Amino acid sequence: MLEILDRFPGSRILLHSVATISRRVGLELSEEESQRALLLARPQDVLVAPSRLDEELYAYYGDLGFGVDPDRVVVVAGPEDRSLPERLLANSEALEQLSGLLGAGPVGLDTFSSHDEERTIHAHLEEITRRNIRSCGLSSELDADVNRKDTARDRAVGMGIPVPPGASVRVGSANQPPDWSRLREAIRTRLATSPGGVVVKGAVGALGSATVLVGEEAEIDPVLRALSDRVVNDPYQVEERLHLTGAPNVTVWIDPDDGSISVASVTEQRLVGNLEFAGSEYPSGSEQRDEILVAAERLAEHLQRDLGVSGWVGFDFGEHRDSDSGAPMYFFAEINARFNGGLYAKAAFDRLRAQQEKRGAPLPAAYVTERRFGSPIGFGAFHEAFDGLHFDPQTGSGILLLGPGTLENGKVSVLCLAGSLPEAGQ
Repeated sequence: MLEILDRFPGSRILLHSVATISRRVGLELSEEESQRALLLARPQDVLVAPSRLDEELYAYYGDLGFGVDPDRVVVVAGPEDRSLPERLLANSEALEQLSGLLGAGPVGLDTFSSHDEERTIHAHLEEITRRNIRSCGLSSELDADVNRKDTARDRAVGMGIPVPPGASVRVGSANQPPDWSRLREAIRTRLATSPGGVVVKGAVGALGSATVLVGEEAEIDPVLRALSDRVVNDPYQVEERLHLTGAPNVTVWIDPDDGSISVASVTEQRLVGNLEFAGSEYPSGSEQRDEILVAAERLAEHLQRDLGVSGWVGFDFGEHRDSDSGAPMYFFAEINARFNGGLYAKAAFDRLRAQQEKRGAPLPAAYVTERRFGSPIGFGAFHEAFDGLHFDPQTGSGILLLGPGTLENGKVSVLCLAGSLPEAGQ
């Protein structure tokens, strides 16, 4: 992944707002999550952050070989209900500081996702700096197409890539109130042949917000009542819930210059609740890894060739066993054409491996990400609490703080590195 990050020769503005995507799906995520982008920083890059971290934290990452420079962090504090791009747009002092940090070479805007707020600040930065700034975010038209659950499923089916058995159902129609009985009947019909239950996906959503599970018929009406309280999200995909033996994610980089496709990450996702992402593991233990890679690359080629998509694109898959033969099988689940949380871990892992190689020290070969929620904690207290477990260059194993901005919110996210996956998990 480092090779991909290093391809851009100039300065990148790391503006990794999570509010612009979370507010669209009814979730509340703190902009302090955006501090994770410092794991991607090179010496010439600029990080836009909602607050300034403890100097100890910058030193902690610097000592391990990360490229973050505290003097190249532009802080844009602001109301919690304003996203990072909105805060930057309204802060002339921060904009002036940012402009002064950009070198004479090319400039790129690196964002977590691409929405109106990111497109607006991109245009404004070009205006005030009087230069072209490269951005790999999707246009609003592409975003409305590529990341939809229904069109993603249709693309996979059209290319012969396996998907779970299911059907597409619309509850709305022109000038008529939604008819939820259609979805009720589709769920009931699917439950009759799906011993593991049913997965219902709305067309638009992120971070698990559009997905609900139905395990038995008694759950149908409560689920429909919950869905009816939201905006109609037609069409709904009603799929058999297959018993997962794995949940691989393949994330690729589609180069905006030449259209080439590079695999950046192949990890195993840990899913909880309504199939929500809870962490990742590397390397993936996928039994169908080769077939899944081929499917991901075919989908990426289609998106680039036929739609002009570029930048980060993640493909989620599931693995299960055939109910008759027991043979391993896989299916395509969804597309997320944006940066994703698992890439911070992979970038940090690759950075630490590169530093270890320079030192001639032991290389970590595997990692597990873990997160815990509790009382707010400062970096000093965190460092003391996990004394003896922090990453040690002498052994190539230990933990690395993944979420530097969320400690004060009581969220501790770490990357656990070791020579093998069982050791990393331990």
